This record gives sequence, C-alpha cells and structure tokens, in this order.
Amino acid sequence: MPIPQEALDAVGHNNVKTIGEAGAFYAAQMMADTVGDARAFAEIRRASTAASVKLLLEADPIEAISVQKVLSGNDTASTLAQLLAALNSGQQGTKSAQTTPPVTP
Repeated sequence: MPIPQEALDAVGHNNVKTIGEAGAFYAAQMMADTVGDARAFAEIRRASTAASVKLLLEADPIEAISVQKVLSGNDTASTLAQLLAALNSGQQGTKSAQTTPPVTP
C-alpha cells in the first residue's frame, strides 16, 4: 500500500517548519543561558563585595598594625622611637646653646 501524498506533504511541511524554527529556538536558548550566567556572576560579585566590606568593617586595630608592618616593613613603635630620639636630640642641642658655660677660676 503506497503512502498517501497528503501524509508525505504533511511530513515535509513539518520538517521545513522544524528546520526554519531551529535558529530562533537555539537563539532563545543562548539568550536564556547568557541571562542565567549574568545573574550568577552578579551574585558572585555581590557576595565578594559583601565579604570585602565585612573584612574592612571588622578590622581589629592590632591586626591592622601587623598588616601595615608586614606590607611596609615599617614598625610603628620603632618609627615613633626614632622620631622621639630626633626630637630629644634637637632639644638637647637647643638647651646647650642657650646656657652659658660655668665660670671657672
């Protein structure tokens, strides 16, 4: 029994329709994937920003000093000691310049 021409035409039209709509279908799939990826990336950005802000707000002064010391190689206590030594040295020089030598017989 031969296949009726109407059935062949229906299958042919359906195949053409499927092939014709394939581009739009895959374009819509790619758009949906792109939007999903953008949402996921935005969520990652928000989480990392929140974690960074939390670290900044919860910084301990002792930890901040130690981080500054490690990153710059500069110990705050030794810097203050050097500044005080320079200040004292300048004051001693000024003090000795203002006094008159003792009278010797």
